[in-house]
Amino acid sequence: MQITVTEQPKSEVLIKVEVASEELKQYEEQTARNISQQVEIKGYRKGQAPKLAVLTAVGPERFNEELLRVALPMTYAKAVQEKELRVVSRPEVKIITNDPLVYEARVALLPKVNLGKIENVTIPKKEIIVDDKELEALLEQLKKYRATFTPIDRAIQKGDRVEIDFVGTDAEGKPVENMTSKNHPLFVGENTLIPGFEDHLIGMKVGEKKNFPITFPKDYHHEPSAGKEFTFEVEVKKAEEPNLPEITPEFIKEVTGREQSVEEFKKNIKEDVRVQKEREQRQQRENELLEKLVKEAKLEVPPSLLQEEIEYLMYDLQQMLQQKGIDMQKYEEHVQKKGRNLKKEYEEEADKRIRVRLVLHQLFEELNISATEEEITQAVESYMQSVPQEHREQEQKALSQKQGRYAQIVNNIKLDKVFAKFLE
Repeated sequence: MQITVTEQPKSEVLIKVEVASEELKQYEEQTARNISQQVEIKGYRKGQAPKLAVLTAVGPERFNEELLRVALPMTYAKAVQEKELRVVSRPEVKIITNDPLVYEARVALLPKVNLGKIENVTIPKKEIIVDDKELEALLEQLKKYRATFTPIDRAIQKGDRVEIDFVGTDAEGKPVENMTSKNHPLFVGENTLIPGFEDHLIGMKVGEKKNFPITFPKDYHHEPSAGKEFTFEVEVKKAEEPNLPEITPEFIKEVTGREQSVEEFKKNIKEDVRVQKEREQRQQRENELLEKLVKEAKLEVPPSLLQEEIEYLMYDLQQMLQQKGIDMQKYEEHVQKKGRNLKKEYEEEADKRIRVRLVLHQLFEELNISATEEEITQAVESYMQSVPQEHREQEQKALSQKQGRYAQIVNNIKLDKVFAKFLE
């Protein structure tokens, strides 16, 4: 087998593979065995028919299709191994001749990454403060969750809980889709609806109806409604005022299941908030570190690897839309009508993801960061505890292949070591 590797721009290579007729025979024999396992060939047991009999039974077109399925991956893998190529994308294959088998495979190699002056990369840690104002806001929210409600005859005011019917109509007086609701619950003043809507409810009473215009924000998420004015007809069906409980030892026991003094309870809440803030700050610092490391590094992203990542993101989108019952093709057509190009939009995100992976790969190598067997075992055991009992056997088999989830676990261990080095 002759192998020629020609360098291409941006860390890609063109691998030309020539498989002589004599060498091709072993793959033809394997092809014959594969087809005779699937197709009954008179006079021969399954998997035992010779090439000529199989070729006669299924014809040269079917035989050659199967031959390529057998020979291409095996000869390609052999070529990559022999030339010690560190490939990072699927090959784009072009068949030149079938006999002898000659083909070209364009593929991306692991590009060179210059990390730059990573020793200068720092992400300052800020002091975590939980003030009394935050604590009081949390306690107030907790009291709201445990509030009881009393029906009111008076005019509605901020803080009241109401249920309303409303219909939104356009400039022509036609009802607008998704702007109609029955017995819609809300707390007046929390601004869960369009800005300005709840202000019109203040002063109304149960059974009262009211019409008023509302102009939607220019940056409203539903583009057809953005910046436009609609008229709403609202009827108040129910109105109640909240009765907030006091923070007492009895209330605390009811909420937490533990006996605590009011001071202990407040202290524990403060600590919980502090821990949550620390976790959020840590996540933010990790993201900032990755952004700085990528910005500092110099590398070229291979086009084929970029295209592969875009396809992955598009597939991810398709699965998400499918779960919502939305057809991908129709969604793309809808987006195109607005002058948008989904693949182009995903290009930036795909490029960013690839750069992060490549920079981390280089960082692991340069800093000699690895995961020990003990660390992997502990991480795998921890992960398996989160897997439902009925799926554990299947997941254990998948992990034994040392790909997919296993590779992700190993990578997370190494990533944590990077964060520890730069952030602690």
